[in-house]
Amino acid sequence: MRVVSLLAVLVPLIAVAGPPAAETSAKDSGARITLKTHGSLRDVAERIASEGKLSVVVRGDLDEDAEVYFQNVPADEALETLARAYSL
Repeated sequence: MRVVSLLAVLVPLIAVAGPPAAETSAKDSGARITLKTHGSLRDVAERIASEGKLSVVVRGDLDEDAEVYFQNVPADEALETLARAYSL
């Protein structure tokens, strides 16, 4: 099974799927989330997307355990941080 980089898949989608420009200011990069969760990388990425009201596609073997705590951060930054932390 081919593993696709989560960051490579999510970053373009975040740019396209974020809230319309009329709903955000120039310095606001989208919905902010506060989240403390544990689960597979797939579950955590999906939870971040859900909390941040983002549309994303998550594919590949992402069964590794992950534990995250985000305090009032933009959802897109949370996804990028998750990807960097787990070398995706």
